[in-house]
Amino acid sequence: MPPIRTDRAGFGMLVAGASVFIFLCTVPAMMTIEGMRLHMDALLFSCLRGGLAFGGAFVVGHLFLRRAKLGNRALYAGLGGLALALAYATQMRAVDLAAIAAQGMIAYFFILPTLVGAGMGFLYAFKAGWEIGDDSPEALVEALQTPPEGTEGASEAAVVRAGETEYFTGPLQVRTSLPLMLLAATLSAGIAAGVQAVLMLGYEASLLTDRSNASVIDHTAEMSLGVGLQAAFMILIAVIPVTLSILVGHFIARGLKTHAHWAYFAIGLLAPVVLALVSLGALLMLGVMIALPTALGLLFYRSFAGLEPVPVREDIRVGDTRALIPADHPRRQFGRIIRSQ
Repeated sequence: MPPIRTDRAGFGMLVAGASVFIFLCTVPAMMTIEGMRLHMDALLFSCLRGGLAFGGAFVVGHLFLRRAKLGNRALYAGLGGLALALAYATQMRAVDLAAIAAQGMIAYFFILPTLVGAGMGFLYAFKAGWEIGDDSPEALVEALQTPPEGTEGASEAAVVRAGETEYFTGPLQVRTSLPLMLLAATLSAGIAAGVQAVLMLGYEASLLTDRSNASVIDHTAEMSLGVGLQAAFMILIAVIPVTLSILVGHFIARGLKTHAHWAYFAIGLLAPVVLALVSLGALLMLGVMIALPTALGLLFYRSFAGLEPVPVREDIRVGDTRALIPADHPRRQFGRIIRSQ
């Protein structure tokens, strides 16, 4: 199996995602584990350190798998789960790990990072794709200047082979995948719920008379469980309508024959309005509330799904070969006379 490509932008997204995830996990942990308190600057630095540790471990594992020419996505899922669990452990102090172990909660605190890391590793392998041949612009130019056999010019071929690498210049469209739509909807709904939770916690902190770092963190830790449950409830409610809006927006983009990222984001702002109109205004408020999550979801889906060639027309069954004439052919206007007398 060919190795997985190296995607630098994908690595950056992994580091950012791991840092945010570790932050969201650490704040509730400060409420659960007695004595686990960090100042705000130390908390942010700790989460960034954990994200960089995850990225470093993932890159090392990626280079090893490439060297071994192993491109199985399941291996990348295992690599991501192990890397994020280790990164989550490295950003904790020894006293915090000892407190977690004393309460018998090691499995509880590391199962979720392992599952999330596995999903991140699988998505990286899926998005980066397998590397087959080198991308050589010079080889492509040379291949275009060499007409393929049986044609008068190389421009007539939609697929051009340059060494082991193939290039396609035909019409493209975004793939359709319901599981990826559901994943994109979950991510966008999670971001929306997370932003609302942060705004709520910030508003609660602004009402405190003592605004020292320790007081803010203590109050945030006390509020985080209830706010987190509310955010989880919002995600569960929003996933289905956002997924339906992503589906509608995807087919609107196909109808407009566009696969640009900005177009998917713009269509995402309008797709909930379409659903609201179909419901005769009954879902108008819901459409307004999920407009931005749908736009983010369509943007995520466009990035995850990738492109595919536009399908060719359906095969035609021919019973009478005389019917194989153009639409404006005179034979379609004149009927042949058969005399019976």
